[in-house]
Amino acid sequence: MFGNFHLADRVASIFSEIDYECRREFIAGIIIDERDYVSNLTSKIRQAIKNQLVTKCFAQTLPSNNERKFGVDGIMIFKSCDKFKVGIFEAKRPKVKVKDSKWDKLSTRKISHLSEQIVKQRIWKDELAVWEMFFNEAEDGFESPPYDYFGSSCVWHEFAYFFMHNEDLIFHRWTTEKLKKLLKYNGINLYFIIYDIISCRAGKILKVGSRENYLTLVTDTNPQTFLEIPILPDASSDKDKRISEFLLETGIQSYLFIDLSKFERRNQFGI
Repeated sequence: MFGNFHLADRVASIFSEIDYECRREFIAGIIIDERDYVSNLTSKIRQAIKNQLVTKCFAQTLPSNNERKFGVDGIMIFKSCDKFKVGIFEAKRPKVKVKDSKWDKLSTRKISHLSEQIVKQRIWKDELAVWEMFFNEAEDGFESPPYDYFGSSCVWHEFAYFFMHNEDLIFHRWTTEKLKKLLKYNGINLYFIIYDIISCRAGKILKVGSRENYLTLVTDTNPQTFLEIPILPDASSDKDKRISEFLLETGIQSYLFIDLSKFERRNQFGI
């Protein structure tokens, strides 16, 4: 196991608490859009992890307008000694209180933008934990269920992918009603996403390869497609050049790194 269940619960609880805080700021208009939400979410998580777990945590965000090569907004890396777990997610703001909100759009090729992103993500489904994350600026409890009561509503990639095909959402945009249908059966919150990653219910355990300080992933379907994820950043710095280059190259906006090694070395969870 990558991490024990007590550790998974503690870390997931911190993530969940920060997501709740960000939603309250979204409701208040302090957070203004999905990019702002992602940036605030990761920076607040970094500070909370440092304060509550007293462990190494690093976050970096770039306001990238580049094409998202892999259809995701953010990447989260968890380290435990020589083992790593990685999660990637796409963030959306469906404007749940706006009737007939056109929060998804058709591309110039007449394909749903969200569906295109879900298809891009699919190459990493066997190596990484992949999910979709829908931000909610409505008051707590608004149409819950299917929306999460306090925070964001999340769906694992696999469920979104098959729903997309079953509901014919390739050449048609996603609507709020379609999203609610998906969430009704497959919606979870950020707590369960993080808990499943750390407790090894989602994503593979990865190790550093031949290139030091990088996780190198190659897809089985296309060996020409690979991902080199920089790790072990200098937590004393506000920025890391390798991470900036990685974000610019991939179009990913946000990077979060959390080192949980000290808990494995202790072979117990005590704070």
